[in-house]
Amino acid sequence: MSRSCWNVIEVSGKCWSGDAFIKFKREELRGLPSEFKKAFSACGNVARIIKRVTRSAVEYEIRFKRHGYNIVVKGQDLRELKAEFVQKASEATQRAAPQV
Repeated sequence: MSRSCWNVIEVSGKCWSGDAFIKFKREELRGLPSEFKKAFSACGNVARIIKRVTRSAVEYEIRFKRHGYNIVVKGQDLRELKAEFVQKASEATQRAAPQV
């Protein structure tokens, strides 16, 4: 699938449903180890995001399952979720750094 077909969202409150890709800025990835940055930048600094709407709440899930990484975070606030994703990515890199 070419990048022009991807539904890439920014954290700006746009209305969307289903799954898409969320883009991270360089500033958001500043504290991460270089191994993860290489793997993540090879994918365009994007991760899959899924929006689930229930009767009582809206839940988001950000996933990155490439290059030996399996990072999944869930929550209700996108800004906090992006920060939690960066934290989990740092922890995953410290545990086992795969070769890219």
